[in-house]
Amino acid sequence: MTGPTRSLRLRSVFAAMLVSCLLAACSNAPTNAVRWSVPAGERAPVAAQGLPSGLQIRVTGAPWINQTGFLYSLDYRAPGTFDNYAHNQWVDRPPVLVEDLMRRAYAAAQATPSGSASAGGGAAAQVAALSVRLVEFAQHYRSQNESEARVAAVVTVSEVNPGRVRSAMFQASASAPSADAAGGAEAMAQASDRLIEQIFAWAAAR
Repeated sequence: MTGPTRSLRLRSVFAAMLVSCLLAACSNAPTNAVRWSVPAGERAPVAAQGLPSGLQIRVTGAPWINQTGFLYSLDYRAPGTFDNYAHNQWVDRPPVLVEDLMRRAYAAAQATPSGSASAGGGAAAQVAALSVRLVEFAQHYRSQNESEARVAAVVTVSEVNPGRVRSAMFQASASAPSADAAGGAEAMAQASDRLIEQIFAWAAAR
């Protein structure tokens, strides 16, 4: 083999090795996770207008929900089995997100004349604390192309004058516009708004 020919072949081999290394580096490079928020809805602030001023709101979550992973379940294949989306997360733990939604809706209601007026007296004014425990916050797939967001919570209301405690469980769902995390996040916002609407209406009732 002549010198120039050998040199040319070596250059080709090195070039191929370099391309392979670059491709391997790209395939192994970490992928930044998409972090989803839960925008506020329109239902919750309206339902919160019947609540009293000074209400304490606290939201906790079951252990499997108390993390930032975006849970989904392929119900059509393995009902009751959950997994986290790859490269998709919530910006914070679902209990924190729902508590923020509830506090913002409550504050918006209190800032309106109708909200402050309805909170001035009556049985609703006896409500002192609202405790919410999330037990579901996941996207469920009925098929490969159809899914819905489901949220559920056990709620406890503490009242004064006279003192009593009421408890109930609430569930809400919303169809996802697309069979992916983006559609699930949009549906989760709608389902959360519906859940909070139910909770506030129940807490304000006699």
